[in-house]
Amino acid sequence: VLFGVLAQASGLGQLFIDLATILAGRYAGGPAKVSVVSSGFFGMISGSPIANTVTTGAFTIPMMKKKGFSPSFAAAVEASSSCGGQVTPPIMGASAFVMSEMLGIPYNEIILIAIVPAFFHYLAALSMVHLEAKRLGLEGMAAEDIPRLKDVMRRSWHLMIPLTVMVTLLLL
Repeated sequence: VLFGVLAQASGLGQLFIDLATILAGRYAGGPAKVSVVSSGFFGMISGSPIANTVTTGAFTIPMMKKKGFSPSFAAAVEASSSCGGQVTPPIMGASAFVMSEMLGIPYNEIILIAIVPAFFHYLAALSMVHLEAKRLGLEGMAAEDIPRLKDVMRRSWHLMIPLTVMVTLLLL
């Protein structure tokens, strides 16, 4: 949770939300898809569903409610997307280290194996969001609400350095 609060205060959470908005915001049910994608991004470096929810949910749940999703659906999307961080490489949850130790499989192999279930977890979440958005007739976000990649990277490029170093050291 402390990592999530630190990420939010440093602007890392906003970077993930901006990148997710660029990728998924224009499609049907945009804010909910942004929630899924940003939770996937944050899950890649956290592995903690609680930290993930604290960091991304504070922004995405109000966006989903404002766009027309019910409060319970918005909370469910954020909770289920945030739980995917436990199986999303490269960091994953503590269970990945336990599996590596107990099975005698190198951590790098555990990471490779985990790509498939993580992909299907987020694909299923995106599919459910898409179906609910179509059922409710919800459109994507307006073009003026979607940030430009160049502006986001100009403002937040420095936040990529510690992430790259952390993941590289973990894989080594």
